[in-house]
Amino acid sequence: TGRLVSGSCFYNPNESYERGKLIQIDTRGKARVLDEGFELANGLGFSPDGRTLYFADSVARRIYSYDYHPKTGDLGHRRIFVQVPLTEGLPDGLAVDEEGFVWSAQWYGSCIVRYDPDGKVQNRIITPAKQTSSLAFGGSDLDTLFVTSAGRSEPMPVMPPGYDAENGYFGGRLYALHAGVKGSRQEKTAIGLA
Repeated sequence: TGRLVSGSCFYNPNESYERGKLIQIDTRGKARVLDEGFELANGLGFSPDGRTLYFADSVARRIYSYDYHPKTGDLGHRRIFVQVPLTEGLPDGLAVDEEGFVWSAQWYGSCIVRYDPDGKVQNRIITPAKQTSSLAFGGSDLDTLFVTSAGRSEPMPVMPPGYDAENGYFGGRLYALHAGVKGSRQEKTAIGLA
């Protein structure tokens, strides 16, 4: 424990997107690549028991899950946890609640979605912002869900069909809501303390 897991992305309009990596930094500050071949590495989170890692690749519109070994930091096989339909936006930031459900901010989707541990939609909450960007549980009891949003952006090839890039933005705002469930407590990083 004490490791940090993060994603990277690569963007060059003249080359393939699939150069992003999932990287882990251990307590000594040493980095290693856990997996690669992602288009736009984004939100990630761990199940309450720390044995499943969830990871969003926004451009591919997928949330992946992996078996995770807390003692070694090793990953098991990559599985598609959720394939977000083109018409529902892109999975962006994510968080995991104490019941093991995965929450995803849907960029271009004007919503946040709660998925059960099998990847089925359990709840969808509509937001005023079209580009819902990330979310995190906070507050003294982790019972407040904070949701961020982004402002206007240039049209991109990954926009859903019929998406209006000019109207209805309420981006750059922070929303707070009580979702009726608490967030999962996460381990703290301990880089440089080993």
